[in-house]
Amino acid sequence: MHDALTAAGVESTHFQVPGAAHNSNQVSTPEVAAAIAQFLDRTLRGCETTQFPEPPQPTTPPAPAYETVYACQLDQCGAEYAACQTLAGCLVVEDCFRECLKAKQGGCVAQCASDLTPDLFQTHKALFSCAKGNGCYDLLL
Repeated sequence: MHDALTAAGVESTHFQVPGAAHNSNQVSTPEVAAAIAQFLDRTLRGCETTQFPEPPQPTTPPAPAYETVYACQLDQCGAEYAACQTLAGCLVVEDCFRECLKAKQGGCVAQCASDLTPDLFQTHKALFSCAKGNGCYDLLL
């Protein structure tokens, strides 16, 4: 949109926060609020600002609050972990996935998931998806 506006001769300021999604809490920072206020003052109120703030520098995401993947999974994915725990072989598959992720070996995860029964595949997939979505595997990277 910024490119289209500037191509049409309309003043536009593009302010991107690296790593932030649209409508994300990551853009709700004092730096972004200041940039918005200065843009609105300049464009709507006709006030000139002496200096437009520098875009915020990417910040390192906070370290996970968990010491282990296991602790994260229990807290964030309790039902999925319990289901995996009750199905023979599911935690073995999970251990294989963790080792693959830690070793960063290409194709390793596919080997872990080969020859799984449909129930085992679906049960582990639910745990893996939950844990991945909650950042549990970030502890391995």
